Amino acid sequence: MFGISVASAQEKFDTNVSPIWGLSFENDWFDGDDKNYTAGWQFSRAREVQTQTQFHRRLLRASADDTVVKQYSMGQQIFTAETDDTAVPPPDEHPYAAHLFADLTYGIARQGTNYTDQISIQIGLTGDGALGEFVQDTAHDVVGGARFQGWDSQIGTQPTLQLAVERRWTTWRREVGNRDFELATSVGLTGGNALVAVEFGATLRTGRDLRPTFGEPKLLPAIGGLAWHDRSLENPKGYGFIGITARGIAHKVWVDGRLWEKDEFTQDSNSFVCDVKVGYV
Repeated sequence: MFGISVASAQEKFDTNVSPIWGLSFENDWFDGDDKNYTAGWQFSRAREVQTQTQFHRRLLRASADDTVVKQYSMGQQIFTAETDDTAVPPPDEHPYAAHLFADLTYGIARQGTNYTDQISIQIGLTGDGALGEFVQDTAHDVVGGARFQGWDSQIGTQPTLQLAVERRWTTWRREVGNRDFELATSVGLTGGNALVAVEFGATLRTGRDLRPTFGEPKLLPAIGGLAWHDRSLENPKGYGFIGITARGIAHKVWVDGRLWEKDEFTQDSNSFVCDVKVGYV
């Protein structure tokens, strides 16, 4: 799978009020493949909250000096079997599934600390209404690819509701020559009828004049990341990153099927997975 896509102690995020728009896109096509988690996208809009209310101070536990960022996003994930010419997936292959979702995420950079917090609530839909077959067929027709034949066996229709939280620490930072190096660690938890998981991660960033960030935007099952960065520099620099995430999973609707209704073609999801990500922002 290939994709295109924390505040350090005593640093304050820039108070630029204009929104930042983000687009994340993942697709097996970049690897010359088209199976399992075949494609995903997320479109987002993030903006700093200028006037804090009782909601921010009581529920998010934000102080007047903290930076609070609010992000709206929507996206889709598509899953298919490896075999594309059978009406049902073979017993040892991934079920057909699609997940269409929208979420609201708050990020809090807590002034005078080395960590940030995120909380996200997401609503979504699986089944025909998630438009997985339509999107994949349309894309394959455009590029001249074969249509997958197993969509009638996909995971059935179910509204989904998710709550996810993450804390991210800047645990180490050093300047070497004209480059900064920063290590951030994180722990997150997500629960709902689409996904139940806990994760632990670490990300190493390197670049010139590294500025605070909430992490790179990610799609479920990953947690966290906002399409936001500090824009206080006149000529902001990019940075490279490499990260690893270990995740324990109790339930994934696009593999295990729906919780309250029986889907015929499912698999038992792996209880432990590990992701490695490399990129440049």
